[in-house]
Amino acid sequence: MVWSIIIQWSDSIFIDGAGLYSWFQNYDESCVNTNSCQQRLINIFYVGNSLLNHIVTIGSVEILTPAISNTYNDILLAADYLQATGYPWWTTIATYLDSSAPINRTGIGAGKPYDTTSGCARGTGGYPAILNDIIQFSQDVNTNSQLLACSGETAQQFIDDEATKQLDNWQPTSSDLGTLSFTGNDLDRRPLDIANAKSILDGKQLISNYVFEVMDKIRAKANAQKRLVVYWTGYPRFFSVVDSTCDSCWFHEWWYAGEYLTQELRNQLNELSAQVNTQLNFAIRRYNAGLPYPAVVFVSPEDLGTIYEGHRFCEKGVEEPLKGSAQAAVSFFYEKGPDDVPGSPIRLLSAGAGAPSDWQLQLYNSATCDDSTPLFEGGWGSDFICDAAKGISNRTITASDYLSGEGSNVLVTVLDDGSVLIAELGVSYTKMFHPKTRANWHIAQAVNDALRSN
Repeated sequence: MVWSIIIQWSDSIFIDGAGLYSWFQNYDESCVNTNSCQQRLINIFYVGNSLLNHIVTIGSVEILTPAISNTYNDILLAADYLQATGYPWWTTIATYLDSSAPINRTGIGAGKPYDTTSGCARGTGGYPAILNDIIQFSQDVNTNSQLLACSGETAQQFIDDEATKQLDNWQPTSSDLGTLSFTGNDLDRRPLDIANAKSILDGKQLISNYVFEVMDKIRAKANAQKRLVVYWTGYPRFFSVVDSTCDSCWFHEWWYAGEYLTQELRNQLNELSAQVNTQLNFAIRRYNAGLPYPAVVFVSPEDLGTIYEGHRFCEKGVEEPLKGSAQAAVSFFYEKGPDDVPGSPIRLLSAGAGAPSDWQLQLYNSATCDDSTPLFEGGWGSDFICDAAKGISNRTITASDYLSGEGSNVLVTVLDDGSVLIAELGVSYTKMFHPKTRANWHIAQAVNDALRSN
């Protein structure tokens, strides 16, 4: 009726000796003879580098139960480890070593969670946080930094100040500089529709209007006695197009498989980034015209030297989707995938009071989930995960079908009542185009260079 041991979200756990009896509801010793007093005893859920010595159990069907998607260890059944020839039919496992893979998760904000603001995924490895550290280190000054970034927010939401209240929460009394990145989410918040995005860009008004409206809102609230300058960062090219290896690949999303990642498609997607940058740069120059000093400066990630070269999706000879540690080669990360955090001299921002120690997965239960379950405010992802959980539960698909191509980042667990629990989407299903911490470090350096030259 209950777990005897639960190990979750943990790394480097050592237990030397664990003797476990079943916690069955009705005391009937006949179940001991058939190892059927309880289905499970030990729950291993997203754990790495863990060692258990001398596990002794009585009465359970399963001794130890990793998540179904665990790629390193199988469920250990009592019938395979019996050490007795009669009652009470005890079992023994001398040593159990869980996955040697480290627990290395990140959210879409990079680094660790900075605060508890719902839905924003602010991370300690975001480039504004790193920029603050660079300024303090290089200039030997103390600064006050306000981290108000919010993943997924549109320029229109910022202008209306209706969602996360960034403008309302900003304290501009001593603000000398600000950073922002907008317009990508305004093009299309659904799975990308290239034709729709191009039609918006071809109109040439959306981005220009947003630059003017966003900057007008910021300058209206800024301290008139301060020379506030805003640094607006653009978008990189996400795909390499040097060969045709990816022409027969796609970002696997089960029945949402999408289009093949042909050179033509990759060029179209890269062109969207380039077109956004061009329009941002032009609109910013127009905004600054006639002002005594540039109120906003455009910083293009494509002007950062070799930061992205060799680290885009679909590099030469690479087949997508990347799996497991192979994803570490890319400068952009998948949701909850591995981050890339450089060592000294970088120092990440300290988390705010009450911030969780790590990014948490959103759980979807086939018995309770529906299309309204949030996944970064997007309905399509929630719909997909919920459908998958229900499909596994009613056996219209199998867990192995769903997990095909997945690493250990997707967790699927069949509960005692037959319902299925899925923890979000894994790296082969959800593609995020947010820079990892190392890339953010270079972006912060580029903003600092622009600051020094301005």
